[in-house]
Amino acid sequence: MKVSLVTGANRGIGLELVKRLASVSDPDGDNIIIACSRSTSKELEEVLLIPSVHHVTMDISSQESVDEAHEKISSIIGDKGINLLVNNAAILIKSDCPTSTSTEDISKNFDVNVVGTHRVTLKFAPLLFKAADQNSSADLGSKRAFCLNVSSAVGSITNTTSPWHSAYRISKAALNMLTRTTALEFIEKGVLCCSVHPGWVQTRMGGPDALISTSSCVDDLMEVIEKANKEHSGVMLRNKMEAPGTNLKFMNKIIRSYTLMASIRSNLASIKEEIGSKANCDHVRLVAVSKTKPISDIEAAYEAGQRVFGENYINEMVEKSHALVHLSEIKWHFIGNLQKKNCPKLTTCKNLSVVETVDSEKVAKALNNGWKRNGDGNKLNIFIQVNTSKEEQKSGCMPEKTVSLANFVKSECDVLNLKGVMTIGAFGYDWSQGDNPDFLELLKCHKELTEHFNEDFEISMGMSDDFGKAIEMGSTNVRVGSKIFGARN
Repeated sequence: MKVSLVTGANRGIGLELVKRLASVSDPDGDNIIIACSRSTSKELEEVLLIPSVHHVTMDISSQESVDEAHEKISSIIGDKGINLLVNNAAILIKSDCPTSTSTEDISKNFDVNVVGTHRVTLKFAPLLFKAADQNSSADLGSKRAFCLNVSSAVGSITNTTSPWHSAYRISKAALNMLTRTTALEFIEKGVLCCSVHPGWVQTRMGGPDALISTSSCVDDLMEVIEKANKEHSGVMLRNKMEAPGTNLKFMNKIIRSYTLMASIRSNLASIKEEIGSKANCDHVRLVAVSKTKPISDIEAAYEAGQRVFGENYINEMVEKSHALVHLSEIKWHFIGNLQKKNCPKLTTCKNLSVVETVDSEKVAKALNNGWKRNGDGNKLNIFIQVNTSKEEQKSGCMPEKTVSLANFVKSECDVLNLKGVMTIGAFGYDWSQGDNPDFLELLKCHKELTEHFNEDFEISMGMSDDFGKAIEMGSTNVRVGSKIFGARN
């Protein structure tokens, strides 16, 4: 019988590793796999249907929680020791270079990634020593007793070429030293201790742009667990039992990612500063247009404080909204061409806040029906899109039809809330010729609506090239993409 304990087992690498360990047969009896995490997940609940897998609640940042987990685990395994301890639980609080990183961020990363790992190892070391004694005839490794710390090569002092994410890097550098010193003690007691750099993995922490799938990562981890021996004591191993410094492709891509994150943060700060310099800036909403951009870019903007995002394509927005549902304050604006047949799909978007491109009674009615079926119980905010330039190829109702369409929305669409008017306008306007006539036309429509209903309505106009001018003319909602995220992919 082999006893394995994995921390951070409710998702990502930890969850996949528990699945894989549970699938390995033991000729001497049933394995016991202890999956530890602060909470369970739907995926982990499914794995717990396997008789050999047990979940034990453990928060590695809490000594009390670790103590309670130790007591429960001891009752599960009886007189057995622990053959494999995988310290996988970790956090990544993203930060900038050292001089702009708070001591609080460094402390949080350190408390979980270093102190938490030490807390678990210290508590369960006697059970590792027990397994080593029970299997004293076996070679040093997982067949006897093995403590494996999931670390990262971003903690490498020699190979660090970027200052970004300094708090995380510092914690991993410390973890690598903790592993090294622990290994020197453990080897004398028959326990192998080393660390592993799993690579840049497609998990919640690594993001969807990472180079390695979770399944592929765990393939390599299983090889490490199977093959690591006395020669690897205190060493950091990479995929395929290689030293992490032999392949820095993943490091270069991470560095590019961090650089992009810093660029997005800087761009947002500049745009918000410009918005703040305008009159009535308190009433201006910035919509970050993220069409064709990866989820990692949106997460970077969200971490920089941006909460409202705009998308032009329904399928893309729905997919992104579901992938980013864990960002509790995110709000989505749909700003693309909208047809009646696509309204049901649009209403399945998570955290849908505003549809800015309602331009006909048919679209309004279809959207109303879709929101009744799929909505969150609140009214869905909409803008009427006005074709202020009266170009045939552009969407939007004609200016003279704006009040009529607004009347229809208010009288026939009981789950829609008319929030304002919106225009795209003609591209490339020469501002040296005076105020943009499209913006002037939208202001006229806005005035007609305000007087007709005796209500305040919003004005959505202005994009990357002219949002400043639009605000000066009265816009309360600007849609900025390339100035934040760079040119479209």
